[in-house]
Amino acid sequence: MRNGNSNHKPKRYSFPLPLVIKSDSTITITDGKAQLIHQGEILIRSASDQSIAFETFQPERNLQQGNKHGEEPQRKISPRITSLIESLDVQPKVPNGYSRLTTEKAKTASHGRERSIYEYYKRERDASYMVLVKRNGNIRPWKLGSLLKPDSTISIALKEFSREKPFYRRDLKPERMPSGLKHGQIIKACLSILSYEGFLDRTEILVGKKRKTDRYIRTLKRLP
Repeated sequence: MRNGNSNHKPKRYSFPLPLVIKSDSTITITDGKAQLIHQGEILIRSASDQSIAFETFQPERNLQQGNKHGEEPQRKISPRITSLIESLDVQPKVPNGYSRLTTEKAKTASHGRERSIYEYYKRERDASYMVLVKRNGNIRPWKLGSLLKPDSTISIALKEFSREKPFYRRDLKPERMPSGLKHGQIIKACLSILSYEGFLDRTEILVGKKRKTDRYIRTLKRLP
């Protein structure tokens, strides 16, 4: 609790996720518009600048009584968390002038999580692009810049992907990419946008008996 001393500075702590918060008193989570009041346990699974994905559990009142079969009591997710998340305005604002270009779902999921959903947006007047990456309740925006500016992320990607021979996503190692392309989500977004806009030809091929992957090759399309 913060005291009345104006010189008091709150302490900041860093913990790896997932993080469990337990309290016998009530816990309040709010964004200033809506709030969740809960008593018991909160499991924070993931977090970003825009949102936090978490679950609430009812207090384990029968824990002290024990279980005849030696089993731990079942914990139920509070239904209040659903209505809270729906009421919070955590969707990043898409800047004026941008319109939806296309949406796609990632082909694979990492560490058992949901597959990411990529929403692509374009501003026609200067060929600027951005993407919203949604996964597990988190939304992460990436601004990719304009194709008309050679130092933008999307322009750097077009130059990097203009290869004479076909290539695969696995060939594009983030640590070997030029500045602006050192994140897997950005690489994936640029590949999809440039394919959608016709600068890359994307072909799905079968690798082995079941696994599918995308092969890319630069087309003859040029910037206006």
